[in-house]
Amino acid sequence: MPHAAAAVARNSATAALLMAAAQQRAKEALSDDAVPPPAALAGLEQVAGLTALVDRLPEAAQQKALAWCSENEVHEVGLIAAAGIADAFVAALGIKPTGVPALLLRQRLKRD
Repeated sequence: MPHAAAAVARNSATAALLMAAAQQRAKEALSDDAVPPPAALAGLEQVAGLTALVDRLPEAAQQKALAWCSENEVHEVGLIAAAGIADAFVAALGIKPTGVPALLLRQRLKRD
């Protein structure tokens, strides 16, 4: 039995390290230092803060974000978190809800 507990602890520690590494890579990929292609950002400036929020996502997800904000009368991204609808916003983007980009979007929304 002690061997099983030790194996579970090792697996948990390994999983935590892998998750932390994946989150760091995604965070770096979504960092504010990268310069997005201008064509992908067309129209996002209509919603205050949207460009900075989604500029590292695929263009299709960016356009879905803009459409969702328009449909829901969101003129600044801070309203998404204030209304408690971050999960609905992320779901509308067509990205994996439990993926690192989605997790980082939710964290960014909480900060705004």
